[in-house]
Amino acid sequence: MKMYSVFLRNLGRDAASDLVFVKQGFCWPAFFFTAFWALWNRMWWQALGIFAIVALAGWAPRAAGLGSEAESICSLAAALAIGFIGNDLRAWALADKGFDEVAMASGKSVDEAERRFLDDADIDANGIYA
Repeated sequence: MKMYSVFLRNLGRDAASDLVFVKQGFCWPAFFFTAFWALWNRMWWQALGIFAIVALAGWAPRAAGLGSEAESICSLAAALAIGFIGNDLRAWALADKGFDEVAMASGKSVDEAERRFLDDADIDANGIYA
């Protein structure tokens, strides 16, 4: 079972709520696609920081004259670090956009976790989480 943090943003009395599930643990898309993953998730400042980290990991070993092996190791280490903190970065970005972490949900997939959360959630007719 995978664990998901549930983020909710109430948009008002007459509007539905935004509901986002963020998986806990390692983020494979962040590992493989780094800054592009951040851009896909509309995390503009985080994407800029990730791009800078990846560029520095590729440039610094070469500038120090360490060779291509060290450059590969540093790039892999940067990608691993981004993979480990990727979902945390996404959670922080959601919090900055006005989302509140309201619960944890589990399931084999995000669809199952969403179904379990909505079955147990106390959401009124206007879509507002109580």
